Amino acid sequence: MSKERDLRILLDHVGLAVEDVDTIEPILKLLGAETLVDEELDFLGARWLYYEIGPESRIELLVPTEEDTFLTDFIENAGSGLHHVTFEVANIDDFEAHLEENGIGLVDRTHRPKYEEAFVSPRDTGGILLQLIEYEAGYAEEYAADEVGATIFPQGERLSDR
Repeated sequence: MSKERDLRILLDHVGLAVEDVDTIEPILKLLGAETLVDEELDFLGARWLYYEIGPESRIELLVPTEEDTFLTDFIENAGSGLHHVTFEVANIDDFEAHLEENGIGLVDRTHRPKYEEAFVSPRDTGGILLQLIEYEAGYAEEYAADEVGATIFPQGERLSDR
């Protein structure tokens, strides 16, 4: 790990693209999943469902709510299943520079309310879309659930707090 850059990272969640929540959600519930968020994301044209399974695991479902979006294209081409793997990073700028120095570019970087996200192309990873996310203070409060945007560090410490 570079001493000049903060490259702390942890697995945050796995994102699944699905056509039908009613098929997978009962199984997630049998596995002990608790729903943290269920809301429409107009900017994605999708319904976002976020679950916690056990104290340190989260899974996200993305369900298209509009036609002709990246999500409908994905499901049409690949079917329901793994859409992305998300890593929380302590400093997204440091990771972007680190990846670029090693020949890996980001395909998208966007600031959203309470977090910054960037994506590494599946072309560079052997077919898996990787999302890097840096949460801002207050993310959990926005969703009224301590678990959302919280990390697995001791005492609920966030990467950005370390």
